[in-house]
Amino acid sequence: MEKSTKSIIGGVLVIVAFFGVRYGLGQYREMQSTLDEDIVYAHYQKQINAIRTFDAETQCRMMHPRFRSVDQARTPAGNGTVVMDRREACKAIRESMDTMKAVVKALEAEPDMKFTIESVDLTPDRRQAEVKLRYALEIGKELSISATGTETLMRHKGDVYVIDSQSKSVIK
Repeated sequence: MEKSTKSIIGGVLVIVAFFGVRYGLGQYREMQSTLDEDIVYAHYQKQINAIRTFDAETQCRMMHPRFRSVDQARTPAGNGTVVMDRREACKAIRESMDTMKAVVKALEAEPDMKFTIESVDLTPDRRQAEVKLRYALEIGKELSISATGTETLMRHKGDVYVIDSQSKSVIK
């Protein structure tokens, strides 16, 4: 009888430990999937740092596989709407980082960047954030880009991704 009591108690402890570990992992997974304003601001600081170092690959990794962007652009060549998925956006980012790097080298002028987060609205479950942005980039008097937009962010396994980007930009 004493041996069976120990076996029952041991079995109960194993079950309790299993559910405790399962609960703990669920809480960890939940924590790795939620956003707060500090995480959002850190995401954009990482993006700014990548732009300053012309790091297109980091910028691409920050986009979700389902990424979609719509930009209403006004350029010297005319107005237009550009719609891109992640693959197209990464290609455009690589090209623009290469161009910016060449312009900076030719002009011997560092980019002047202003980046403002106007608002961060978290969903009630904190799984997504809608972020209103305003930014400007100038390299000497040769290149000027200003834009306003809204991005939707999500967090998965601790990483923050942009899912959707809607913007209006002026390129001079």
